[in-house]
Amino acid sequence: MLIEYINAEPLTLDEVKLHARIDGVDDDDAIELGIIPPARAMAEAKTGCAIRTARYTDTITLPGSLAVGGVIAIESVKVDGVTVTYTSAEVARRTVITSVENETKTAVVTYTAGIDIAKHPGARAWMLLACAWLYADRELVRDGNKTEMPRYITDTLLMSIDVPGAL
Repeated sequence: MLIEYINAEPLTLDEVKLHARIDGVDDDDAIELGIIPPARAMAEAKTGCAIRTARYTDTITLPGSLAVGGVIAIESVKVDGVTVTYTSAEVARRTVITSVENETKTAVVTYTAGIDIAKHPGARAWMLLACAWLYADRELVRDGNKTEMPRYITDTLLMSIDVPGAL
């Protein structure tokens, strides 16, 4: 579960406007609030990986996997409100938490996740394409029609952050 965002959106208004060839300032608020966050959220939902750095909390049975990929740091692992010793390992782009003394117990894990978008140019390109598509087809989105970006163009762009089992 998302607790709070730690940093800004990974794409800027200027980047999106340049990529989508948008002139003027009439739609700036709509792009910043209604295009960039949904494009990032779509990429996160599709991959299961946090793109914008944020704090999360998950309740898992030990050993167990965290729900979000792109884990940067584990803040705490608690069983019955008490911090416990644990190990973590990345398995198939998922972070698995283990605590030998607390196996099969329920734990609350608080952690930070997000990626450095500069290290994942495909994810950045996907989000720029998504922003341009959302902007160009904003009337379709507004009317409740849901069409997808062309898969033959976009499928491989998110591969570097894709978490198995996500959407």
